[in-house]
Amino acid sequence: MNFFDLHCDTIYECALKGRELYDNNFHISLKKGKRFKNWIECFAIWAKDDLPSLELESFIFKTIDFWQDQIKKNSEIIFCKNKSDLKSVRCGEKMGGILCIEGLSFVTNDLSVFDSLYEKGVRLATLTWNNFSKIGDGSSVVKSRGLTDFGKLAVAKMLELNMLVDISHASDALFYDVFECFPDAKGILATHSNSRKICNHARNLTDEQFLKLKSKNSIVGLTFCKHFLRTNAEATSWDIMRHAEHFLELGGENVLSLGSDFDGADMPQNIVGIESMYNLYEMFLRHYKEDLVKAIFFENAYNFFCRNLK
Repeated sequence: MNFFDLHCDTIYECALKGRELYDNNFHISLKKGKRFKNWIECFAIWAKDDLPSLELESFIFKTIDFWQDQIKKNSEIIFCKNKSDLKSVRCGEKMGGILCIEGLSFVTNDLSVFDSLYEKGVRLATLTWNNFSKIGDGSSVVKSRGLTDFGKLAVAKMLELNMLVDISHASDALFYDVFECFPDAKGILATHSNSRKICNHARNLTDEQFLKLKSKNSIVGLTFCKHFLRTNAEATSWDIMRHAEHFLELGGENVLSLGSDFDGADMPQNIVGIESMYNLYEMFLRHYKEDLVKAIFFENAYNFFCRNLK
């Protein structure tokens, strides 16, 4: 099977705890992923928004150096920075890694940091984590606002560089402001968010928000975080199916993707790591046609990235 995952925190955890990407005790390792025919993973560096901006920025660039060291150690990884790299993964037997930043609270006044991040291979950034930042407000902020004036400049800079804009973790106000301020932008997506109709959590998307992303030819990655799957009982892998079914009822056949949040969230029952994806794939096959399952597990995300990366 093929697997395209829009979000994991594995490289953050490896760098923080001094573990190797090839073999570790986390949800994801290169060794575990060898079973996939084609595998593309979005590796996010989490920027904790309760740390000083200079400390955060230093950690992020050190983690990027760690990532680049892992690339040198593991020849099976293609560092995907453009459409050509993605196609190389699709045509070969190697796995692809896309480098991402989760949260931009460290960006406070100097937009040139985006140039440095892009030069080092970062191709996607989540605008906020859960709290306040100079960009705008995350999903946990009460009486939240949209993009600040500085945030508008930051998003414009990202789009100019061809850096994809992730609005998972955004407050509702920030979500809509991004589309209002940048109505013609194409590189906007939600990497790891579920349905608020199925699980009423601020981190999930309303039907209206999902349809807005659909109208922009975008994608949404179902996250396995158990707190965003179900609130009234222990979540299982069947709850992932419930969210998928709802988004599909909204016409999301070309939108729906996967954004596991492996190594960044508590998993539901039946999901122990990337090795569980085969069972999840088989579960989906029992309910949907194979072409649709292939689209959800790989094709939709692959096509989106090929459309939007140079």
